[in-house]
Amino acid sequence: MARRIGSARLPLAVAVGVAAALLCALSGCMAEGAPTPSASPAVSAPFNVDDPLLPGDPVGAGEQSRAVGLAGFWQVSDAEGELPGAYVGIGIGPDGSGVEVFRDCGSISFDFAASEEHLVAHLSGGSGFCFGDTTMVVPSVPWLTAARGYRASGAGWELTDEGGRMLARLDPAEGRPELPEGTGPSPLPVPTVLDPERVRVAAPLAAGLEAASADDLVGTWTPVGPGADLALVADADRATITFTADGHYSFDDCASFGSATTDEPTPEQAEAFALVWSGDGDGFLATSYARSAIGCSPRWPAWETRTTTIALDEGYLRLFDRAGAELGRLERVG
Repeated sequence: MARRIGSARLPLAVAVGVAAALLCALSGCMAEGAPTPSASPAVSAPFNVDDPLLPGDPVGAGEQSRAVGLAGFWQVSDAEGELPGAYVGIGIGPDGSGVEVFRDCGSISFDFAASEEHLVAHLSGGSGFCFGDTTMVVPSVPWLTAARGYRASGAGWELTDEGGRMLARLDPAEGRPELPEGTGPSPLPVPTVLDPERVRVAAPLAAGLEAASADDLVGTWTPVGPGADLALVADADRATITFTADGHYSFDDCASFGSATTDEPTPEQAEAFALVWSGDGDGFLATSYARSAIGCSPRWPAWETRTTTIALDEGYLRLFDRAGAELGRLERVG
């Protein structure tokens, strides 16, 4: 049996499903001679929030990021609170990236994202045995949920917190982890890079744009300008996103307003499953999530999961993807 916690907005519902296997293996997906990142043409002033979105570089982003080296199986050591013999599997896929932590109980799943400098992860589900036999017990993996960066160390990696302190060491695993019977496939597929576009260095902001600081991002925002029509129905009924100073974010839209669940998460559950962001306007990263909001409005456009750079322009946030294309604009409302 597996448990999957699937909501990007609290309160969270606990849903029963099959624990996902690690991302499929795919090697050799990065080509030599990838173009270097190039910014969009210089931006002309003054800015108007209703101006067309900047198209970015049609070639896309630049060379592969070192984040490609995170894919694979790793042995965990020097991690506070971790059980001896724990494995980690990291894969990078077209709909987001994933981390599986393997313990004797089975696997614990995390939504995950990594860039050239930053790394973020939040708990998303896993094998039921890791969440308690009869009651919901959130497994603790603080060395991963508190990670905000990484650095090379020998043949492996060190995960670090916001201040650069090492939280865990990952060394190449010998063999593959084995799951308890009935908790997942055996043998496990080797995780690797399934989507090369997710491991390319992002294009810098266009000339004339000023990168937002981390402090600039903190607050509550609503989409405005081109592409914001589904997010804004009326002044009293608008989708919003909130970035907090502790590195978490949440959003309100029709799906979260109309949630059918009556389950109230414990503070421990709320903290474990909270969405995570890191960085600033020069290099932004946020964990992705699974949700259903078909046919409802106002609907949050989920721009933040594709955003890699953010400009602060006349008080508005302008969000750009790794190719330098403008995704949308946000206005502060709190």
